[in-house]
Amino acid sequence: MSLEKRVTVQFVLIDEGARWVNAEPDGISIGAVTLHSWEIHPVDAKPEVLGEKDAYLIKINYDLDLGPDPAPVRWFEVGLEFTAGDGVGPVAVADALPRTTGPEKERVYSLNRRLQFVPRTAGMEPDAVIPATTHRIDVFGVGGNWVRWQNAAAHEGSVRSGSQVAWLSLFVPRGCAEVAVSFSVRYSLPPEESIGSLPGQNALTFPLVLKEGVRRVVEPVPIDDTDPAGRQEGPRMFICYAHDTVWHETNALKFAELLRHTGVDVHIDKWASAVRRHWGIWAEDEMKKADFVAVVASPRCKVVGEGNASSDENRGMRAELNFIREKLAQNESHWLPKVLPVVLPGETVDHLPDFLQPYNCDRYSIDEFTEEEIADLLRAMGRTGAGVWSSPPC
Repeated sequence: MSLEKRVTVQFVLIDEGARWVNAEPDGISIGAVTLHSWEIHPVDAKPEVLGEKDAYLIKINYDLDLGPDPAPVRWFEVGLEFTAGDGVGPVAVADALPRTTGPEKERVYSLNRRLQFVPRTAGMEPDAVIPATTHRIDVFGVGGNWVRWQNAAAHEGSVRSGSQVAWLSLFVPRGCAEVAVSFSVRYSLPPEESIGSLPGQNALTFPLVLKEGVRRVVEPVPIDDTDPAGRQEGPRMFICYAHDTVWHETNALKFAELLRHTGVDVHIDKWASAVRRHWGIWAEDEMKKADFVAVVASPRCKVVGEGNASSDENRGMRAELNFIREKLAQNESHWLPKVLPVVLPGETVDHLPDFLQPYNCDRYSIDEFTEEEIADLLRAMGRTGAGVWSSPPC
């Protein structure tokens, strides 16, 4: 057990005025996620798999506590970012459990020779057990150094307090004895509960000691290429929209929730923690990481995108649209398929900036918030059904 102390991050709802000025605002407590002890097992594998790396099998335990009178939290996400010391080398998550799944019975997995989790079969050692789940869980970030588990209730429902178990296989630089772990959470309330507020929480960082021990040897077992371990995660999308009216913000959140429900990894300012930050830089970073950027039509989007707003209005929207305009000018063949103009119910295509070419190129009009209405948008992101998608062009 290398994580000896409990680590807790609170869910706090704060006034949206803190977006620009407050570093640590007070707010209304919604709940908390607590990390408990971790189990860490060194893993041995073939040299062609490890290379100049060491590998570890890690079990993670965490609790959600929403209190005696819980708010209607639609989903919450636990994020873990792993980093080694400067100049030591990269850290990478080879695989993680649970992966995208709905309510299921208890499942037992083994590690294959690529250090991916596969369902245990006869003759294979059991390495990880996932207890029965009563809600949907999606995993994002496998292959990088930041893995996230998003726990979601049934559509329009609320998650419940309780304990969760997760597993991951981790590559670290050879000889690395300790990594830093940044622990963060995101969560979502229904639009009527969250308009005018932002989720306030800080990421916490702690050291994780990689103690030596008996190494679990992974033998070269057969690999089933149809196994879920080989499936790609859903695409990552950033939603760019103006804070026109409460009605428009509510629709933007409904759109985000609908996409998330189909397995899209959605990022929007309302779900970002409200710590003090430069929001323009945050948005640029999100758009660089995203596979796709949705630009939502509105009167303010049109005015700002065509340079007709005053310098003290809609600073965030102006920074985002200027970034998109610049990227389209630099590399149109790469960014044109990534930037997706969207017209939500009650809006019009005329409220999209001209530089997005909403008439010459595709735009995606949604008349109501249903999966059928966003089918064309999902196809533009390479969604082919059943949670499968093809990567965007590089």
